[in-house]
Amino acid sequence: MPTWWETIAAGADVAVDQLVNITGHVVDQATGQPVPNAHVYQDFGFAISGTTTDAQGAYDLLCVPAVNVHVTHVAYEPLVQAAPGAASTVNFALVPAAYDLPEVEVTPDSPGDDTGDESKSGFGWVLGGLALLLGLAAWKMPRPGSR
Repeated sequence: MPTWWETIAAGADVAVDQLVNITGHVVDQATGQPVPNAHVYQDFGFAISGTTTDAQGAYDLLCVPAVNVHVTHVAYEPLVQAAPGAASTVNFALVPAAYDLPEVEVTPDSPGDDTGDESKSGFGWVLGGLALLLGLAAWKMPRPGSR
């Protein structure tokens, strides 16, 4: 059975010995600070192979030279760059993303009830009553081995 990388290499039409190892760091372009948990990967169309940066923004990726390297993180704009043809250090600088989110208004469930106490809701009473009935039914049931 072929290994994962043999399958990727075959799908990308390269030999396993042509795969290259790239290492480096992903940083915030504005501050130069490391970006932990960024995704560094290659998308082959039929599979995705990649890694995640550590707390210092470092990564280590075995990749196919002819396929672009993608770097993504929820707080940054995605970045796509050509993979190098040989093992090397490749550092990525991500641009912070700006999201225009709509305004959200938070209101209490009912006027004057801002305690957040869910015990006042009808559903809470129903569940409490159901638990009491089940408890009573279990108490009345004969125990295994008793008559």
